[in-house]
Amino acid sequence: MIKSVFITLMASTGLMITSGASVCPDGYCRHSDGCFRTVGLNVTWIDAKTYCPLLGGVLLSPNSVASQTTAEGALRRSKDAIQPGKYWLDITDLSNPGEWKTMSDKRTLVYSNWASSSHTNDDNNKNCVYMSLENDFEWAIASCSEKMNFVCFHAGLPPTTERVFVRSTLVYSYGSYNRRRWESVYETREIDTNEIEC
Repeated sequence: MIKSVFITLMASTGLMITSGASVCPDGYCRHSDGCFRTVGLNVTWIDAKTYCPLLGGVLLSPNSVASQTTAEGALRRSKDAIQPGKYWLDITDLSNPGEWKTMSDKRTLVYSNWASSSHTNDDNNKNCVYMSLENDFEWAIASCSEKMNFVCFHAGLPPTTERVFVRSTLVYSYGSYNRRRWESVYETREIDTNEIEC
């Protein structure tokens, strides 16, 4: 009974129904190079590194100019919502001082965006990397026990089609039970990925 009322309501309002794989995990926003989730918890680097997998992603580590630019765009959109504007990255030299690596794959950096001379760790107590609005999102080092916000990243897979409600049709059944019921009519349309960015 409730289902037929819902279908009838949809027929009169023209609401759209979509199905298929989600573009990004819940809480993430799609930007041109993947899905980002800005988290304003002010935690240590290891807590940020641990927290992202619980949210379905990994701690952000830009690996190209394009991914850095995309991350900056995502952070600029949230700059007024989360303060202070410092964000941990998945980059550290904890395993070998002076050799900066992404921790997700333990590889030496192929791309970097250091603020001038900001990655010299003379006293060996600044082993983790962050970027901040104050430094125009260039990278700097800090003690891993400092507390700041962080960004989780998920590659995301946009669906290529969506199922769209068109109308409801009243269908009559004949036989031992003469009944009528509403059936929904859907069509599949291509999705323009620009429409699903936030």
